Amino acid sequence: VELLNGYLTAVTEVILKRRGVVDKYIGDAVMAFWGAPLEEKNHAYLACVSALEMSAAAETFSGAQGEGTPPIKTGYGINTGDVIVGNMGSHQRFDYTAIGDAVNLASRLEGLNKEYGTEIIASSMTIEAIQKSGKLGEFAYRFLDRVIVKGKNEPVPIYEILNFKENFSGSEWLAVYEKGVEAFEKQDAVVSRQCFERVIEIKGDDGPSRFFLKRLEDIEKGDASWEAATKMTHK
Repeated sequence: VELLNGYLTAVTEVILKRRGVVDKYIGDAVMAFWGAPLEEKNHAYLACVSALEMSAAAETFSGAQGEGTPPIKTGYGINTGDVIVGNMGSHQRFDYTAIGDAVNLASRLEGLNKEYGTEIIASSMTIEAIQKSGKLGEFAYRFLDRVIVKGKNEPVPIYEILNFKENFSGSEWLAVYEKGVEAFEKQDAVVSRQCFERVIEIKGDDGPSRFFLKRLEDIEKGDASWEAATKMTHK
């Protein structure tokens, strides 16, 4: 309990500093939103900044724990869209909260970090919102996939927020990765495999590259096809 409370305190401080609203704690998870009750023009940008800063805060907190304490690993899902925000509940008890499809998708994206070996996944809607604000250049990010999450029929492009651009030092492997994704979308198995294997050589390990290599393997075996989107069958 002491460990959990210390961790939640560290990440909550980041959310509040970045003008977010802590909706609720769900076990060891935190749900937060931006843009209500007061309008916030840069809500998508602040959410991504918060995720990077929460990751750093969690790492610092984890490193300060005594020997024998397992490292704290975090995952973040960020989505942008219209939601319903207000006091909801019963006559006996209610909470100020946000509900809607956009909230559900953010939760699904958080869970996808386990599939891709990533930490921060943002939807294309979030990326587009930051681009409109003129602040997308502050981040290092990469395209991950087009996914159809459980309960939905339309594919959603998703991206990994890697770091602040000024702190990112992986431009070499990122360029190779992007070349691999381009080759994959052209259904060029040879070039895409070479690129993803090269990323792992340069970086040491890379979850998204391993994910694409597994898809290439499944395609060669006939267990998968060159589909435009990956369908996730679980939350």
